[in-house]
Amino acid sequence: MKTIGISPDAFTYNTLIDGMCSAGNPESGYELLKVLRNGGVLLNSFSYNAVIRGLSTQLKMEEAELILNDMESHGISPDICSYSTIIGGYCRKRDLKRALSLHDKMMLRGVKPNCVVISSLLQSLFRAGLMAEALDIFHRFRNSGLFVDKVLYNVVIDAYCKQGNMEAAVALMNEMKGKRVTPDVVNYTSIISGYCRLGELGDAWEVFTSMTQMGVVPDVVTYNKLANGFCKKGLVEQAFKLLDHMLEQGLSPNMATYTNVIDGLCIGGRLADAEAFLNALIDKGLNPCVTTFAAMISGYCDEGQGAEAYEIFLRLVQRRALPSHNMCSKLIKVLCKNRDVEKALMVIELMMDMGCMPDEIIYNILIAALARMGHMNKAWVLYERLVESGVCPDVITYTTLINGYCKVNCLREACNLFKEMKEKGLRPDVITYTVLLDGFFKESLQRRCKLQELKKRKRGAIAKASVLFDEMKEMGIKPDVICYTVLIDARCKTDCLYDALVLFEEMMDRGLMPDVVTYTALVSGYFNQGVVDKAVDLVDEMLVKGVQPDKVTHSVLECGIWKARKACQQEERNEKKKKQTCLKRIPSPNSLGNSGIAPQEYLIASL
Repeated sequence: MKTIGISPDAFTYNTLIDGMCSAGNPESGYELLKVLRNGGVLLNSFSYNAVIRGLSTQLKMEEAELILNDMESHGISPDICSYSTIIGGYCRKRDLKRALSLHDKMMLRGVKPNCVVISSLLQSLFRAGLMAEALDIFHRFRNSGLFVDKVLYNVVIDAYCKQGNMEAAVALMNEMKGKRVTPDVVNYTSIISGYCRLGELGDAWEVFTSMTQMGVVPDVVTYNKLANGFCKKGLVEQAFKLLDHMLEQGLSPNMATYTNVIDGLCIGGRLADAEAFLNALIDKGLNPCVTTFAAMISGYCDEGQGAEAYEIFLRLVQRRALPSHNMCSKLIKVLCKNRDVEKALMVIELMMDMGCMPDEIIYNILIAALARMGHMNKAWVLYERLVESGVCPDVITYTTLINGYCKVNCLREACNLFKEMKEKGLRPDVITYTVLLDGFFKESLQRRCKLQELKKRKRGAIAKASVLFDEMKEMGIKPDVICYTVLIDARCKTDCLYDALVLFEEMMDRGLMPDVVTYTALVSGYFNQGVVDKAVDLVDEMLVKGVQPDKVTHSVLECGIWKARKACQQEERNEKKKKQTCLKRIPSPNSLGNSGIAPQEYLIASL
């Protein structure tokens, strides 16, 4: 331009700066701005806003705010576009504190907010769960007399719908209409989605019908929300009719639509139909997404069919894709529940092969499964692998291992782990202590030894448990019902019924309601001591308090009553035998007569 004698003006330079920033090079745009500014070119807010927009797009928010300050220092007042861009960037960066601070600064400078600024702030506040704060800003903006567009209205309507407050959402929609702001497909879809989320399909369908009558054409998202509502209720046939209606309107279902159908079939228990539908999609040349496969995996998992879910998982892996971390965790949990630990371990291997590292939750599920099966060597190997992978074991990991070792009577290993977790700064919880207390008692009872040795072991277990229980209380960890039940059961089995009763009273004083296991342990303790009437009274107390006896309670009752009857019968037999022995010692009347002693006198003397 200069070579042909045309001097670039401010507009030209503004365009050049804007182009550089839009091309992803805001730093160069800012350097040019400074050169032009030092050269005496009069620039306006447009150039600064272009740089601010370029930096905000890259979420370089601190740099963008520096440009804002630089702009002010050179006598150019930031406008609503300047503030709106930076506030929007902070909101996208989830830095709500800075966004709100800048909004307050803008208001103090007399720059009035617009719908874009308020929409960005409200979305961030709603996402953070700050509903009251968001509504306060919305109401102040609306009451200021500034125009509220349908986008801002929909941000609030959508928040109300997600909260389940459909009355407020509909009222806001009606307010829109009263202010001659015509609701569009997005507004109607939010209302439909809200009703579907609550399972109020009749109201959702009424809104759907109303929008079509108003000339608002539903889009694929609208149909998907409605189809999802039908499918969540297991009304798959209605969802299929909705698909037909879509096609009649010239809309093509997308993969989200098909995923809804598969999800609905799974919810209705029609897993075979769901898989057949998935296969049909693939046969038609469609490419189901991860979410579609995940819906099938979830359906099989919900029905406890881990092997079938695993097969779908493998089909997805063959496509070089993985379901979400949570879905992998769900699959592993079901496989472990079905004692199919080898497949669960394979899921972890495939996850790691594809760069998805299992977290401590997944490791804990597997360790717990191996511990339940008594495979502590394998559980320990998995624990070492967890540590090597850089995942920090948590309290659940340690508690699971301690529980496993206690169940296989390896108290030394359990105690070592308990010591290790405390050394690492992990605070044991009530479950950890309960597991270890239970381990001490059971270990003392399970070893075969002479009666004297058994009594000694029982006393030793009680002593260790008392120390552990005191330590637990000193740490401020309050025993729960399960912990008290373990202690009561142990005292009953070690012939310390009085101590068990003291614990039972302590538990009640703390407001903890004994459950059926607690009562059964104490009933058993009474029977073991031969206090049958107290045992029966305790069962009556259970019933009065609404605690229903289970199979174990009935078994303890039957066994206790049977033993009591046997003892009574034995006592009767002993008494009868004693009387017979006594009668044998009484001489015959003839022999008494010969001795000169009256029979009545001898009998009285004998008795």
